[in-house]
Amino acid sequence: MKKTLLLAAGLMMSLASSAQISLTEGWKNTDVASARSMVFNDGKIYVASASAIDVFDAYTGEKKTSLSTEGVDASASYFKLSGITALGGKIFASSCINAGAGGKILKIYSWANDNADPVAVVTDEAIYTSLGATGAMLASQGDLTNGKLIVNDNATTKIAYYTVTNGEVSATPTTISLTKDDAEWKGDGSRGCATVVFNEDGSFWVDAKGQLPSLFNAAGVWQGQMKTAVAKNGFGSAVDFISFKGSKYAFVNQYLAVHGTSIADGVFAVVDITNGATDAGASECLAVLPEEGIGPARNTNFLVSIDCATRNNGEELDVWAFVSTQGLVYYSTDETVAIEEVEVDANAPVEYYNLQGVKVANPENGIFIKKQGNKATKVVM
Repeated sequence: MKKTLLLAAGLMMSLASSAQISLTEGWKNTDVASARSMVFNDGKIYVASASAIDVFDAYTGEKKTSLSTEGVDASASYFKLSGITALGGKIFASSCINAGAGGKILKIYSWANDNADPVAVVTDEAIYTSLGATGAMLASQGDLTNGKLIVNDNATTKIAYYTVTNGEVSATPTTISLTKDDAEWKGDGSRGCATVVFNEDGSFWVDAKGQLPSLFNAAGVWQGQMKTAVAKNGFGSAVDFISFKGSKYAFVNQYLAVHGTSIADGVFAVVDITNGATDAGASECLAVLPEEGIGPARNTNFLVSIDCATRNNGEELDVWAFVSTQGLVYYSTDETVAIEEVEVDANAPVEYYNLQGVKVANPENGIFIKKQGNKATKVVM
């Protein structure tokens, strides 16, 4: 029997494959379930809701601050803030436009640092004509010298990117139509809730509701897609990629759907794509995390963010996954980020402790250890 040790490594999922990595659950935050997107930048997680951007320590989950929204315009948008990304150390966030409820002017804001007021770098009154509803998600590629800020249309039939050159963002975007077999490729609506990931050669991946994660060349022509063995039923809308210790991995949004609906219990699959992302099958799907899902609510927004990064000179790998209506989780190869399971009667009541191991009667405004039955997890209150 394990000893009760509240501040030790634990809750570890070993991933059995040639890649030989292990991911440990670090923390989980369900208070951000009503948010719309998330991004990692410089040791912090930035969570965008419709009217705010909250900043958390990426490794402990502790809330640090909120970004200023002074001057962010709500009058011309369905949501004044929705998509969020990081480029060259700066945070960028987009409004979400939808003619049916709100305005048609897409705005993208940037923050020079956590203490700065936002600056509107894009005010596009024409993009609705070509894309319709857009801005729900925002992606980026490159850096501030030579980069892109990327959105997609409502049904994910097109992507559009604003070029970033020496810190200046273009006023108008370049639009790429997505095709497969000389016909239109499309997702399944929901105001453009999709993830776009560019490769260095100009090709890019798109993961949209109703489709498996698909690879396109620089002209927008379909090249292939991931298998259902790793992406399941196509309801997922987020994917990210990373190289780690000589292998390549993809983190792919899925839903366990154990609560009677296809979009409940969001998770991410850990997939070894060293031998090719489109060739990876069930044997390359190393794990699906969290095992119980992030939360039971239906993600009717189809908003999902997955981000990953390495640290300690490439020795550690970190993964964050956000599913709208459900919450945000953090996993790492660094076992010290988590706590050990606690051997207690499974019928025991819920108890809370601070990070020094002192029991807290009414936890609030901080990070605590929640203990119930044989589980102990870090939570943000």
